[in-house]
Parts: sequence; structure tokens; C-alpha cells
Amino acid sequence: WMLLLMLLAFGILFYVIARYARGEKRLHEKTLEQERIGSELRIATEIQRQMLPHNKHNNSQQDVEVYGSLVPAREVGGDLYDYFVRDEKLFFCIGDVSGKGVPSAMLMAVVHSLFRSASAHQTNPANIMQTINETSCEGNESMMFVTLFIGVLDLPTGRLRYCNAGHDQPLYGQLDNGQLENGQS
Repeated sequence: WMLLLMLLAFGILFYVIARYARGEKRLHEKTLEQERIGSELRIATEIQRQMLPHNKHNNSQQDVEVYGSLVPAREVGGDLYDYFVRDEKLFFCIGDVSGKGVPSAMLMAVVHSLFRSASAHQTNPANIMQTINETSCEGNESMMFVTLFIGVLDLPTGRLRYCNAGHDQPLYGQLDNGQLENGQS
């Protein structure tokens, strides 16, 4: 009986050790996977940050200063803004993709590129918006959407033309001693 009990005890001990080793292996694999995903998210965050305009004076107009900041809810997200000056006009957009995370960031990158591409050839904000809408809706089986505000400011005249696709209504006015006075929309 003693021999059988010892064999049974060794069998149970071997079983416990084998289960522990398999658990450790799975934990190690999960840790490596999480580190890989974390590394990819850091890279995606950096790519997204580089896509947005930086707060440096990169415009050809010395009297134009535009500042913006973006703080995503997660590592990456679907918020976007962009601006550039072409032919004495300031082209800009502000948008928000539905959802959060990587899928929203991917659609944000598409919309950002479409804005740059369409704005390079058109000056009418409604036409730019239509181009972005038509192109981004193709094959959108996930039914994700973007709210987007596009503006074109004629710098010599101060005339602002814009198209608003579901984004919050703009607030505009004049700065008076650092205070914004509401204008009529």
C-alpha cells in the first residue's frame, strides 16, 4: 500500500506541476501578446500625432496663427483637425469619428487624407465635403460615420465659407481684450 500511495502522490504532484507549467506558459504568451499590442498602439499613436498639424509657424502667411490640441480618450481615436493655407485662403476642418479606438483612428486617417486631397483642387467647402462623403461611404459596411466642419477663410477679405456635416454649430465673434463676443450665426 505504501508503494501505491507514494506512486499516487507522485502522480498527483506531477499533474499539479504540469498544470502550473502550462498556466505559466499561457501567462507568458499572453504577456508577450499584450506587449506586442501595446507596442503597436504606441506606434499608431505616434503616426496619428504626426498626421495632425503641429503648433509651429508652417504657413506661408506670416499673419496667420492657428493653434490646436488633441487629447484622445484612448491611445488612438477618431478626433481630427487640420489646416493649411493655399492661394491666400485658410482651409481647415474639425471632425469626430463615431466610436473610439483603432477603428475610429483608421477612419480618421482616411478622412484626414481625403480632406487634404479634395482641398488641394477645390475651394468650395460643400464640394470638398461631398467628395469626402462620397469616397468615405464606399464600402462602409460597419456604418461608421464622421461629423465634420470644413471652413475656407479668405484671408484678404475675412470672408468665411463653411459646410457643417453634423458637427456642433460654430461659435464665432471678435476678440475684445481677450474675451470672445458671440456673433450671429
